[in-house]
Amino acid sequence: MYLLTRGNVTIDVKETPDWLEFTRRHLLPLCPLEGVEQKETNTYLRYFHPEILAFHPVNESGEAGDERYGAELNKRGRLKGISDWVILEPRGGHPYALIELKRNNKRKSRLTKEQKDVLLAAKARGAWTAIAWGCDAFEAALEMYLAFPVVNITKA
Repeated sequence: MYLLTRGNVTIDVKETPDWLEFTRRHLLPLCPLEGVEQKETNTYLRYFHPEILAFHPVNESGEAGDERYGAELNKRGRLKGISDWVILEPRGGHPYALIELKRNNKRKSRLTKEQKDVLLAAKARGAWTAIAWGCDAFEAALEMYLAFPVVNITKA
């Protein structure tokens, strides 16, 4: 494990064989819902990195968990467990990155089996994979990935 410091925020970075895990060292008094974390993350990404091709696959089934809407999303190709952010920028020998964003407090959020499976499948295909616990942790993960050298990934 090692530390990253961004301003007055310290992020713990834990390496696992399958992904990096980014966690804010000191918990905030509030733990926003994941939707709020997503909006803050999107604002950061669009403001500081408008040049990169990145998106959040809207994969949720709605606030009420409407079964019919969920079934419709499945027909349209929803992939259960897909990561919250897909960064389509080749860096450091990786063709792309997947970052799963969770709430900043690990006790109030969890990683599902399907999310783990997607991260493992992406890693097997050469992706850089990470879990970020909160938007501060996401920013640290994104900045780490974007700091790798740009590498043209093409197959002959």
